Amino acid sequence: MENSSSNTGPLRVYPVESIPFNGWRLRVVTVLFFNYLKVRYRWFIVVWRFIKSQGITIRSRWTPQKAAAPLSFVVRFLGDIGMEFFSGFKWAVPKAFSDAVALCRFEEGDILYDTEKAYIDNWEKACKFIEHSLQVRYPARVGGGASEKGGGVFSGNWGSEVRIDLYKNQDKVGVGQITTTQGRLYTALWKGDISILKKESEEPPIPLTVQDVTKTLDQATQKAKGNYSAEKLKKK
Repeated sequence: MENSSSNTGPLRVYPVESIPFNGWRLRVVTVLFFNYLKVRYRWFIVVWRFIKSQGITIRSRWTPQKAAAPLSFVVRFLGDIGMEFFSGFKWAVPKAFSDAVALCRFEEGDILYDTEKAYIDNWEKACKFIEHSLQVRYPARVGGGASEKGGGVFSGNWGSEVRIDLYKNQDKVGVGQITTTQGRLYTALWKGDISILKKESEEPPIPLTVQDVTKTLDQATQKAKGNYSAEKLKKK
């Protein structure tokens, strides 16, 4: 007969439905389990709110290279949650930049890379894939989230000034900062063409916003209804 008290004996494996969790054992396990969830959930909320409020940005004294290590750590910490990116952009623009994209206003401290691997891989591996990165130096950051969104705000910010540091293969491009416009920066991230940052290049058109598309569709619908009504009157 097997000695159940032996420390050197074979490990007992209980089927899930036969685990002896009756009485006080069940209560202890239940309390520990929910305390574990509570702690894990609390840290998730703290980290997620920090990322959301900061837009995954590092302060202006940091370069994209210095920012990559803590950024990669945070992303790996939230690896089971995953990081989402805007699908329409050639550059890797995280969804945490939703206000910047909606308002066409990137601010001091914003750091962006041309590949998602900069966010999900360790820095040594990411360096092999990153060709361009940039850091916004101006305008100054405005506290809090965007209070107003819409085509009017987007269009108003399109031609406003923005200054950036551009990096290629981890080396800074040129001397000093590149002065361009929010619209050119937006288009460069969207189309993946950094030559549009130069003011000598052709001014990029303002893309249609959701409000613009809705307005155009409404106008087309009203026009179609008017034409249909006119045709019915002619037939009568």
